[in-house]
Amino acid sequence: MNKTKIIELLNQDLQDEHGAIVQYLVHAYAMGEGELSCEVEAIARDEMRHLDWLAETIVSLGGKPSLKRGGMRVGGEGAPDWLSNDVRLEEDAIAHYEDHMRQIDDPEVQRLLKRILADENAHHRQFARFVDKSRKEGMGDHRGPRNDATAKFLKPQTGPIYVEDAEPCDTLAVRIKGIEPTRNFAVSVLVPYFGGLTSTNCTRTLR
Repeated sequence: MNKTKIIELLNQDLQDEHGAIVQYLVHAYAMGEGELSCEVEAIARDEMRHLDWLAETIVSLGGKPSLKRGGMRVGGEGAPDWLSNDVRLEEDAIAHYEDHMRQIDDPEVQRLLKRILADENAHHRQFARFVDKSRKEGMGDHRGPRNDATAKFLKPQTGPIYVEDAEPCDTLAVRIKGIEPTRNFAVSVLVPYFGGLTSTNCTRTLR
């Protein structure tokens, strides 16, 4: 198979990884804080790693990584439905990677796809367990309404920022042209187990 076709197939995989990242993060945040949402977020980070590997390989072959997002499985009334969609998205990914491994004869690309496929099979098993766990725990939807009156108090360092015509799951490119302070002083809080540098059971920073 020539490089142009290999690049085309890898870009399809890259787009699918992009879609999976967005889908899993949306579901993790919608479930609220807890062990299960952290597990889903960790899987999203695995997909970010896959995207990085694929992009590097595409560039090494003389191609340009795609910035498009692949398909997502959205919808559902709560965590069990969302996680079931995640199971199906992993099934889609496994089928695509297996098909591309059959088509691509480059040994280095084969090794990469085999490595990613192993992760996707593990993710599929994890999400299947998460579906059962979410049902047993009666997990629901922790997203608030978009017109929530308390939203204006969230993330005072960075926003919130309203983007005209933006929809859930959109990917936005942001270019900061300048920052103008609103006052000549700043206030922040950093105490044990609270503040911007405090770690969680998902992210290790400072205590």
